[in-house]
Amino acid sequence: MDWLAGLSTEWVLTIAGILAVARLGLALARRRIGKAEAGIGEFLESLLFAWVVVFLIFRPFLYEPFRIPTTSMVPTLNIGDRIVVNRYLYRLRPPERGDIVVFKSPPAARKEEADFVKRLVGMPGELVDIQAGDLYIDGKPLNEPYLNEPHVTESLEDHFPEALRFPFRVPPGKYLVMGDNRPDSFDSRGWGLVEPWRLKGKAVLKFWPPKDFGPLR
Repeated sequence: MDWLAGLSTEWVLTIAGILAVARLGLALARRRIGKAEAGIGEFLESLLFAWVVVFLIFRPFLYEPFRIPTTSMVPTLNIGDRIVVNRYLYRLRPPERGDIVVFKSPPAARKEEADFVKRLVGMPGELVDIQAGDLYIDGKPLNEPYLNEPHVTESLEDHFPEALRFPFRVPPGKYLVMGDNRPDSFDSRGWGLVEPWRLKGKAVLKFWPPKDFGPLR
C-alpha cells in the first residue's frame, strides 16, 4: 500500500485514462450482462471517478500530501512519514503558536529541500529567549510537551553567521519556527524567520504509516 500514498499526478491521469476505456467497455457490455452486474460496475466506476476528481481538483487548493524528509520533527514526525497539509486554513485564520507548518525553504537555509516542516513557536512582536535549555516567550517559559527531549534548546549563533541572537524580538509580519528535535533541527535559530507568504499550510493529519494514522498536534 506504500505506492498508494505517493501517487503522482501523472499516475492519476493514467488511471483516469484506464477508467475512460473501462467505461466504454462497460457501456458496450451492458447489453449482454444482467442488471446486477451492471449495477456493481456503475458503483465502482462512480467511486473511482470521484477519487480522481478529488485528487485532481480539490487537492491543489485544499489539501496536499507531504513526505517528511529529515529527523528535525522527531518524535512527532519521522523520516518517511506522510502527512496531509491544509492549504486553505490560513485564509480563514492566522497561524497560531504550536501549529506544525509546511513552508517554502528560505534562501538563507541553503538546503536542497524545496519545503520545510517545523513548529511555529514565536509570534510577531514577541520577545523570544533561550535560558538553560528552555524557550521563553515574553519572560515566561513555554510549555513544550512535544519535544523529543526537554531542556535541550540552544542558540546556534556559534555555528551559523545568519543565526539569531537571543533574546530576540520577532518583528511584525514574521514567524519563528523550530523543530521538535531541537538538537538535530536546522530552523529559525540558524537561518532566520518565516514570512507569511512562504507558508503553504498547516499539517493536520498523519496518514502514513497506517499504525500512526491520526490528527497532528
